[in-house]
Amino acid sequence: MLLYISNMLSKARSLLKRYFAFAANYKSAAKFVVIVVSVVLILATLLLFLFFYRYRDRSYPNVYVGSVYVGSMESSEIESVLKANYIRPAVFVFVSDFDTHEIETSDIEFFYDYESTVSEVFSVNRSRPFYKRILNLVDLLRAPHTMDVKYALNNSLLDQFVFTAGSQMFEESAEPKIYIASGEIIVDKGKLGVDLDIERVMDDVTKNIITNNHVPVVLHTHQTGIVIDENDTDILSSRARKLIDKQLNFTYEHYQYDVEGNELLSLLSHDLYNSRVMAALVGEIADALNRDPQNSVFVYEGGKVVEFTPSKNGVLVDIEKLTNEITSSLYKLETDNELLTLSVQVPIKETAPEITNDQVNDLGITEIIGRGSSIYRGSISSRVHNIGVASNKMNGTLIAPGEIFSFNNTVGDISSLTGYQQAYIIKDGRTVLGDGGGVCQVSTTLFRAALDAGLPIVERQAHSYRVTYYEQDSPPGLDATVYSPITDFKFQNDTDNHILVQSIFNPSSYTLDFEIYGTSDGRQSIISDPVISSQSPPPDDLYVDDPELPEGEIRQIDWKAWGARVRFDYQVVRDGEVIYERTFHSNFRPWQAVFLRGIAPVH
Repeated sequence: MLLYISNMLSKARSLLKRYFAFAANYKSAAKFVVIVVSVVLILATLLLFLFFYRYRDRSYPNVYVGSVYVGSMESSEIESVLKANYIRPAVFVFVSDFDTHEIETSDIEFFYDYESTVSEVFSVNRSRPFYKRILNLVDLLRAPHTMDVKYALNNSLLDQFVFTAGSQMFEESAEPKIYIASGEIIVDKGKLGVDLDIERVMDDVTKNIITNNHVPVVLHTHQTGIVIDENDTDILSSRARKLIDKQLNFTYEHYQYDVEGNELLSLLSHDLYNSRVMAALVGEIADALNRDPQNSVFVYEGGKVVEFTPSKNGVLVDIEKLTNEITSSLYKLETDNELLTLSVQVPIKETAPEITNDQVNDLGITEIIGRGSSIYRGSISSRVHNIGVASNKMNGTLIAPGEIFSFNNTVGDISSLTGYQQAYIIKDGRTVLGDGGGVCQVSTTLFRAALDAGLPIVERQAHSYRVTYYEQDSPPGLDATVYSPITDFKFQNDTDNHILVQSIFNPSSYTLDFEIYGTSDGRQSIISDPVISSQSPPPDDLYVDDPELPEGEIRQIDWKAWGARVRFDYQVVRDGEVIYERTFHSNFRPWQAVFLRGIAPVH
């Protein structure tokens, strides 16, 4: 019957073509054509009605699931046929060169989904609009329609099993790299690795399932990584020699990150530059700089700013631009033999805050005009504590126009009564324990901020000797000692607006920063490189018996330092005119290292 219906539909289509051609050539046959067409349409409609009625509860003919014929069947018949032909195996088997692995199909929640497959069979040519179903009916009856059996499984559990089974075949690759060791350039050619070809394995699992042919699945592997040849090795070595003494600097505001030595060489690759290492570098810079916009907060009570949050633009590093900048900068460093250092201004996208500094005060606290920093790595805990106490005393200090700031007056009494602990101080030419050791770290850092802001320095005195803390991130001579009431540090606010002193104490990184806020009047601070002269070596180390330390224990309390005379010039320029200048002198005595030697009996 099906073949008969198909043939009738084909003949009807052929007759229509023939009689339309006849009508075009013979106008007198128009009436005849109309009659014939009407008869054919009625006949076709009747046949279609009979067909759709016949298959209202059955699948259409010529439909297969895999190689299994499921056409012209009711749903219960299709399900029975599928269950007879697609039987869930008890286990899936995987084989490698090392072993055979089996996993129970129930453990990965595998089953053939007969119900969904039946629904898919019945959806063939039924989900289309009716006119499309009619147009595609002839094609369906003439050519078979084949689909895959539906199934379900827990892919995560299967992946985990396959990865575990193939783990013994895994060999880690090592990418080619270049580095400096003992002053020599070393090129590691790299190493090939072996990894599981999980995509191919899963394709074979799928093929077994839909064909119901559950043969063992081979745990295929593929090579990973790359090994460079001698030519690439020579080229890399040559490129490295051009970079070995060079440096790439990244800057934004007060942030600076220097890339040199092995870190710089790691960016090289046999195919130009190492994208993985470059992406990691860009990510590290972005993590350090990215921030949300920060609204300003200003709370003024009792002559002091008790809460101040400066407004800051949101910052988002432009990853693509920075990557391109690094690529072009590396090329410049490689190709320009005279270029030793190249600075890159980190490209960023800024977002303005909703509330800015000038919206929360009328004192002229609108922007940062100076910044100073220092590092106190190696300080004992009591010294770190004292730095925190003293810097907090400075925080929020407002200085009116024309006012002279006094460090000693602002910090107040320095003793155990005001929260300070004993740490090492310079007194009478010796380093001894005393209340407030470490306060000079604060005065030194504030001195640097005042210089950066271009403010007149009214009073400043250098330390007796070169203190290692103050030279961790600075040349000698940029320090300021205080010892109340004899020695003070003072500077003047000669601007037309108030200025605000803010401290940033970070004991986890052993850093102290001061920021001075106000309104810029266009002045610029110019600080020359310190000139060191008349250097003299330190005396021999000194060992002092300490009855409080266990016998045999040695503790260093002072570090040797060369004596020297240091000077630097300080100029403040506005509109091309020098408005303030001064030369600072420091006369550092040679200083010996001092060690405490324990003599207390050990119990």
